[in-house]
Amino acid sequence: MKRRAPEELTNAKRLKIDPTLLTSKKPSDVDKVFGERHYFSYLLSRTKIDRPPGYIAGVVKTIIDIGSKFQLELVPMGVDSAAREDILEAFLSKLHLETLDPLKVGDQLRLFLKGARIEKHGTYKHGLAVKLMFTEGFHIRFGKREDKFAEINAFVAPKSRPVETVPQAAPKTEPPAAIAPPGPNPVAGLSKNQRRKLKRPSAENEKEIVGETTVHREHLAPPVKQEPAKLYDREILKEAGLSAGKAPNQLPDKSSVNEDAPQSNTTPLLKLPEEYTEIGSVESKAKQVISLIGVVLEVDAATRSRGGTGDYLRSIRIADCTKPDSSSWTRGLKCNLFSRDEHLLPDPQLGDIIILKKVMSSDYRGTLMAVGQTNRHSWAIFSKDKREVYYGANLSPDSHRSAVSSPFYSPIPSDITYCEKLLDLCLDIDRKEQEEAERTRVVSAGYRTRRRCHRLVEELRPPGPELSDEYFNCTVEVLRGFSNENGVFTLWVTDYTKNPLAFPPQADWCPPQLVPYVFRIEMWDGAADEGLKMKEQTFYLLNNVRIRLNTAGYLEGKSVEPKQVLLEEATDDSVHFKSLLERRKAWQLETGYVPEKVEDKLLQNVSLDRPFHCTVEVLHTEHHEGKASMVYCTDYTSRDDFARIPSRAPWAKELETRIVKFILSEGQSLIAKFVKPGDFCRFNKMRLRLDRESGRVIGIVGGNQDSMEKLNPKNRENKILQDLFKRKEALFKPALPDSTFQEILDLKVFPEKYRVRGHVVSYEPRNLNEAIFLWCNTCKRQLRNVEKMCLECETDEALEPRSSLWLTVEDKDVNRVLVSVSEKDLDLPAYLDNPDVSGQLRQRLQPFLGALANKPLPAPVKGPPLTLEVVAWLDSAGDVAFTLVNASVA
Repeated sequence: MKRRAPEELTNAKRLKIDPTLLTSKKPSDVDKVFGERHYFSYLLSRTKIDRPPGYIAGVVKTIIDIGSKFQLELVPMGVDSAAREDILEAFLSKLHLETLDPLKVGDQLRLFLKGARIEKHGTYKHGLAVKLMFTEGFHIRFGKREDKFAEINAFVAPKSRPVETVPQAAPKTEPPAAIAPPGPNPVAGLSKNQRRKLKRPSAENEKEIVGETTVHREHLAPPVKQEPAKLYDREILKEAGLSAGKAPNQLPDKSSVNEDAPQSNTTPLLKLPEEYTEIGSVESKAKQVISLIGVVLEVDAATRSRGGTGDYLRSIRIADCTKPDSSSWTRGLKCNLFSRDEHLLPDPQLGDIIILKKVMSSDYRGTLMAVGQTNRHSWAIFSKDKREVYYGANLSPDSHRSAVSSPFYSPIPSDITYCEKLLDLCLDIDRKEQEEAERTRVVSAGYRTRRRCHRLVEELRPPGPELSDEYFNCTVEVLRGFSNENGVFTLWVTDYTKNPLAFPPQADWCPPQLVPYVFRIEMWDGAADEGLKMKEQTFYLLNNVRIRLNTAGYLEGKSVEPKQVLLEEATDDSVHFKSLLERRKAWQLETGYVPEKVEDKLLQNVSLDRPFHCTVEVLHTEHHEGKASMVYCTDYTSRDDFARIPSRAPWAKELETRIVKFILSEGQSLIAKFVKPGDFCRFNKMRLRLDRESGRVIGIVGGNQDSMEKLNPKNRENKILQDLFKRKEALFKPALPDSTFQEILDLKVFPEKYRVRGHVVSYEPRNLNEAIFLWCNTCKRQLRNVEKMCLECETDEALEPRSSLWLTVEDKDVNRVLVSVSEKDLDLPAYLDNPDVSGQLRQRLQPFLGALANKPLPAPVKGPPLTLEVVAWLDSAGDVAFTLVNASVA
């Protein structure tokens, strides 16, 4: 037998002699089409699905119909279905499906991750800490055996019956033309090798066939049985000089062409001047300088650009009506125009013709657009009403034409002629569309949008055929905003109109009177970055918001582009903004709603679930990336219901019942990253709440506002912070031993602070209104209460307020001494000028005087037992004097 040459070895021989093929793995057909298989653990380490998405394989444990979606519980392949810790939840939006039949519990399932969103929900006792959400569609393959899998692909909409229209008059129909005989076989004339290649389907066609397999649930009319068209490879036919679209020698007869048929959308109805580029062909001229002429479909307000030199930006969408069946007319082309001066940007009316010269074609993040750079492009507007060129109101083009970088273009006669014809063509197309709609009594539901309409929340409706535009602009007040773990920013707003289809928030930040007026907007990508900067109780114009239904069936908005404009009450005079302020005022009058006043409070005096401000010292922080963080703080006041703190923590030593645990959620989580132990901070609009698990009180700080500010410990003007220092000092300083007045005199250590236990048995003056008075530094005397100036000096320039309050204290050895009350921290001018403030002195002394305050002298009673901190010092005569600095009821 003759041996084969080495180059003629069979595949089996090659496998044996090639060591690199021994470990090679041939990918399955499913992996080729849908990507690799992922395990449940893949979802735990990610916040979004990678590309290509791949799929998850598991066994169906539960199928639940929950209204607008299906809930599936899956367990991994080969795992006991009773194991609760390995359950994955997937929520599939129903869309056009009513059931998931024939899917059954126990089936093997391939859940393709295309369109999936990963959501994490913290500690989950009954399964994985993540769930999968499918809102735009889903794709599953399932069954008992892999080779007999069924398939449901909700990304492919079911074919529906055509809409039956009732014309006003039945048109006459011509008899059908004779069927043309079949042309020659396109395979004829091919070689044997070429015929064999044609019979073998390409990988691309095979992938497309697998990906489009769909199960539909609607009962449709049986289709007409047709022979399947054969697929021919274009490259092979090209080799033979044939076309995949027609058989050889099979050309249409001119007489058989219907002259009334619409022209091809590739042939323009009007010839464009040579120096201009067709809007539909901009994609083929990426990053090239071009010139454009188009009909204005949309104009946005001018805003400051976020980067670079901060030039003004205006976005305009233009269209090409010379091809009414193409996307260049229905969708148009977005043009971003920049200028250093806002008034030099074009501001056309809808339906005008705009001429743009020297703009750059660009593909920004997958969006095709034209960009007019500052000082490099020029423009002109042809008015649809006056049919002449203009450059905007209150603008003098002549004053800028001499400049090298003039933004104004002077159209030549051929430009003017084309603009006139283009305007006539647009008007003719609009007229024919209106006539067609009236004739068939069917409203067109095309994409075409002439302008982003400004809408109220009450005007929003679910997207559908009856909605001509699913995008809108709105003027709103920001109520609340917070970031999600998947990078989406949730914004709650109101324009003080009601929409029953909107989701009603159930949160402490939203008063019950406002719930029906609230609207939710999900902000993605660039809009999410802008959402982080938006503050509560501010007003914004939100542009290009999309209407959609969420998975629960509620109406909400979605914003992707950073097109938010901050509005100021004092400067903005927008009609929509003024209307919003009027509705807001009317709502406040109707509901009687008054915003709750938030005050600074000590933690020991705070009521649960009420907002307050507090000044604290940070003791310990725990920052968790993408999750709620914790900060442990104290203001050195005590309450018995605080959450328990590990006693072994060194930072909690001697602070039992004085530490509050702040849970920082949403946009506040980063606070734990920026503060450190020893910082003094002020937390704004926080709440104390009862933790359901522990039954103890914790602090809650959420939202996206600036809820924390660091304080300068050297600021002596901050009285709240200085009071915190005093409480801290009193808590940690060594306790003074109890002393009697005789022991203090015997020690002869002055000045020094001592602690004495005793009672107040008398005080002077008996009329506390006389304890604070005016003193004249010129004549060295105390003025009477009726004197507002010194009658002896006849002037009030040398007057100053002073205090003189003396307590007679009796210690445990029944020794009595006079103790003066320090005037430190007393606002003496306020006591003299305000009668209401002067009455507060008696209220402050009442706990220390007890019943003694209401008894005439000599009184047979004493005040309550007190613990007094006094300073013993020597006066100018060398006698020992005592001053009271602190007191508490024993």
